[in-house]
Amino acid sequence: MALSQNTPAKLDIGDFEEFNIVGSGCVIYEGAAVGLITGTKLARPLNARDQFAGHAQFKVDNTLGVSTKRVQTRRKFYQQQVSVPSVAVTSIDGAVYMSDDGTYTLTETAETTLVGKVVRYVSSGVAIVEFEPLISNL
Repeated sequence: MALSQNTPAKLDIGDFEEFNIVGSGCVIYEGAAVGLITGTKLARPLNARDQFAGHAQFKVDNTLGVSTKRVQTRRKFYQQQVSVPSVAVTSIDGAVYMSDDGTYTLTETAETTLVGKVVRYVSSGVAIVEFEPLISNL
């Protein structure tokens, strides 16, 4: 039925998600890619083949092993300028992968995780990447 009055959208929980981080010794730096350990919802700095959960909004230091530490990430599509070796104008719409919490690549291997796609070439080695948290290439 066509609307006859204002109908404000009832939004989901928002633009951010929070995940419990793994035990002691784990430090996730602000801006680091966050990965979820396969088969769990426990977060850590992204490792090869983790499920990509977004980039940390704040540093979380769990070197003391506090069980209630959580990391906050964006939960929806977002774009960010990053360094991607060998990115070129022809890379637009190409997949972007990561092998750890700060290393981007255009090459998929058994040791990388799909994180998004190139949406704009900025300059040699620099691109705007559209990230898609919680996609999986496993």
